[in-house]
Amino acid sequence: MNLFVTVGTTSFVTLIERIDTPEFLDQLISKGFKSITIQTGKIDYKPKHLPKYQNLESEVYGLKPSIAQDFQKCDLVISHAGAGTIFEALYLKKSLIVVANNTLMDNHQVEIAEEMKKKKYLDYCSDVSRLVEVFKNFEPENIVPLPRPNTLNFKQLIDEHMGFSKKKQD
Repeated sequence: MNLFVTVGTTSFVTLIERIDTPEFLDQLISKGFKSITIQTGKIDYKPKHLPKYQNLESEVYGLKPSIAQDFQKCDLVISHAGAGTIFEALYLKKSLIVVANNTLMDNHQVEIAEEMKKKKYLDYCSDVSRLVEVFKNFEPENIVPLPRPNTLNFKQLIDEHMGFSKKKQD
């Protein structure tokens, strides 16, 4: 199994540091993970504990043009609670644990994470200090797939607002 950790383009060093602990890495191995990819965002992070885990394949990088391939090859995503990252993972039907970045000014990530957890689309860790506990108790089978949006409704609303109707288009 493969884990992908991403913070997007933000600076969420506490999440990266929490992943790079013996406590988390031991739990990762005990759950059967064989590899971990960590996208660190704007920080230049050199893992302290990860290199000691020789039976765990790893890659750590800052930013790159696309992380689509990392999403594709993983079984689980642990991420900041940014809306773009959440929806990208869920549309790809990836299991997802999001961690709110409590250092953000208005802490807007909490709202989306809490609502998505209520609907069982993902698991949510309200504080990075609880990540090991949340990961240990994570059950992917309890996650509900995110339904695809009905974009036809939006098109119909725009058409109605603009005064278009099927009869005029025929």
